[in-house]
Amino acid sequence: MSAFAFASAYAGFAALASAMGRYQLQVWRRRPSLRTKRMLQALGCLGGGASLWACVAALGWSLGLVSWLGVATLSSLTLSLTLSYLPRQMGVSSALAGLLAAAAGAFGW
Repeated sequence: MSAFAFASAYAGFAALASAMGRYQLQVWRRRPSLRTKRMLQALGCLGGGASLWACVAALGWSLGLVSWLGVATLSSLTLSLTLSYLPRQMGVSSALAGLLAAAAGAFGW
């Protein structure tokens, strides 16, 4: 649960950050098209929802929400530090987080 929850939350937050023009310029050096923005926003919402689902499914609603808030805080802190100190590496780290989330979901980590 924790690897999937963290990886999907990180990938979701990275997608939401990539949908913003400021971070798109910082990481990819170009502005996103409207279609790309909408796709990244949808992927970001799916990542956050998948993370919430993983925490709630593992621990129930009462502890799952609290656990998800911790996972979301840790993943957003990790992403903000990545954007601050290694902005060009965010694309690589978000792709790896997406792959880790897929693997963790497939293997039930």
